[in-house]
Amino acid sequence: MRAIVKGMTAVAVVVACESAVYAASDAVRCDSVKALAAGTLFKSIMLCNHRAFADNTFDVGVCRTNAYEKCVAKFQRADLIYGAGCVFTGNGPTVCQETLNSANTIWDDV
Repeated sequence: MRAIVKGMTAVAVVVACESAVYAASDAVRCDSVKALAAGTLFKSIMLCNHRAFADNTFDVGVCRTNAYEKCVAKFQRADLIYGAGCVFTGNGPTVCQETLNSANTIWDDV
């Protein structure tokens, strides 16, 4: 019985959270997509740097470029989907470059 109650509670929480997400404004959705893209880029750059550190034959430049381009594409897609709902538009290249630079700076200190 206790397991059923826990399961029902978990379902209720998921439904409540999902309803809140659907009620979010386009600005919040756009920001969410862009924040996730920047975070994913940061992680990807750190992994590129790690792979290059572990394997001298690994082409870190190609890895970083691919990760950067994916980030910019996600920003552009968010701008396209949410349009005027985005607080800032056309900021993909700038934010993604700053994220890439930050990841490289942190990697240098690791």
